[in-house]
Amino acid sequence: MLHVLRDGWSQWQGMGISEECFATRKTEGLDGINEELRRLNAERPLGDVLIELQAVHEAMQATIRDLGDEGLRRPVGDFRHDDTDLPVIEWIPGDACDHFDAHRGYIAIILGDA
Repeated sequence: MLHVLRDGWSQWQGMGISEECFATRKTEGLDGINEELRRLNAERPLGDVLIELQAVHEAMQATIRDLGDEGLRRPVGDFRHDDTDLPVIEWIPGDACDHFDAHRGYIAIILGDA
């Protein structure tokens, strides 16, 4: 989401996956994308992941400030170059804080905490 809003990248570029992998969400749901992201990041040290998480969080806060009220009311499709008319302000929670909650169980399983 950060790279889409701030840099004009495609969603798959922002996630570091191929366009083909991203396209599987339409037929297979998000499991293929999630597995690819897990595979790509499985060997990263936790400290590095946490540093990146903080940096992305701070960059997203700055991007939200830069967009301002007017930018946050624009349709997501203006940034993703699709026909999504959902306002950016409504997209952010679903792909940010709500998204963390959606993955909490998977993360616990991976870490052996479940």
